[in-house]
Amino acid sequence: MKSFRAFLEIIKRILEVFTALSFLVLLFDVLWGVFSRYIIGTQSRWTEELAIYLLVWVTFLATPLAYHEKAHLGVDFLVRKMHPSVAPSCEVITHICSGLFSVIVLCFGGWLLVSETLEARQLSPALGVPVGIFYSVVPISGAILSLFCLYGILNPQPAQADALPETD
Repeated sequence: MKSFRAFLEIIKRILEVFTALSFLVLLFDVLWGVFSRYIIGTQSRWTEELAIYLLVWVTFLATPLAYHEKAHLGVDFLVRKMHPSVAPSCEVITHICSGLFSVIVLCFGGWLLVSETLEARQLSPALGVPVGIFYSVVPISGAILSLFCLYGILNPQPAQADALPETD
């Protein structure tokens, strides 16, 4: 279990750095788009398309991070409201449901999306890059989220309960 946790910590760190760098590139891309449009007078064709793809990548890569840190909006909302005695069981059920979703929808569905768009040789209009490369973040995010869910199933640690205090 220690080696699995260490592996996940490495994955988490790589994800944090890559997400932060992607966000930084997104920031400069949007700034360049605004500068070129309003100062130069002609917006670069590629800035809007790149911003859209980078925003999608940042979102999909930040989701497993937020999930792992128990900061994802709503995932553990009900678990936090449960009595502390049942919270660990509910936490495991939450990880199982999230893991199934990530494997079926993100990994499998994402893989189909990527492979079909690559087979179709669909290119992005402004950047000229195969769209399947941009869509590859879906199964990547799903695989990472699945690993975090598996860790949560094997090592349940519910967030601090927000259960109402018992009354007399």
